Amino acid sequence: MAWRPIADKHAIERVRLTCVFSVELRPKLIARLADLFEKQRADLAFGPMQEVKGQGFVLQIGPDGPRPPTTQAVLGWSFQRKAPNGSVLEAVTLENSNLVYETADYSRWSEFHERSTIILSEIVNEMLTFDDMAGLVIEFFDRFIFDGQIERADPRDILEIHDDLIPVSALESGNLWHLHRGWFEDGSKGKLLINQNLDAQDGAFNGRSLRSVSVLTKIEARGDFWKLAADSLTTDLPEMHTRSKQVLLNVIKRDTADMIGMEE
Repeated sequence: MAWRPIADKHAIERVRLTCVFSVELRPKLIARLADLFEKQRADLAFGPMQEVKGQGFVLQIGPDGPRPPTTQAVLGWSFQRKAPNGSVLEAVTLENSNLVYETADYSRWSEFHERSTIILSEIVNEMLTFDDMAGLVIEFFDRFIFDGQIERADPRDILEIHDDLIPVSALESGNLWHLHRGWFEDGSKGKLLINQNLDAQDGAFNGRSLRSVSVLTKIEARGDFWKLAADSLTTDLPEMHTRSKQVLLNVIKRDTADMIGMEE
């Protein structure tokens, strides 16, 4: 098999964890939260704060359906940990009502869960004194790289996908393709929103064109279905992680799961 995971012991390219709050945070609170993280950033090997400013689109849905999107000012900050070559390994970002932790330095779940909790807990606790958490989202980005000629890259070697989902012309000829699926299901405390994207993508590595397959698996606990609290980072995330693994296992072959240690 010419397919290989992007990392030695797993296929996870990056992980994103988002805490969504129901109202836009005021500038004074945003500054206070930056000061809170500043106290621990050196111990966590993060660089200095960078301001986040700009304009973003907001889509509003009313009783009569979607309304035209409006723009709002994006205000916040970001702290990053970088590799010696300047690439970003970790980032914690606050934009309006979203607190995001993202890492491209994933090793195993227990280490990610512990570090993300350390990074986010104090900020989340402070935010919860002003507002409720409207959502908790975890996203895993897995990637598999094909080392041979692109036209020979058959995704069915690693994925459990069927001809009725993706045309044979794409599967057999090396054409690009995209598949999106999503649904609600019951979790232990309420409904979870599941989304999964599968993509064939081309890129360059050391001057050579390569085909890869990416799998984004997103699990979202929404506050209107799921009671979110200060301890959700420690109590709810493990269940969401377990469900994410199950969703990924449903679309990869057993040999692929063994290759990336999914059953360990």
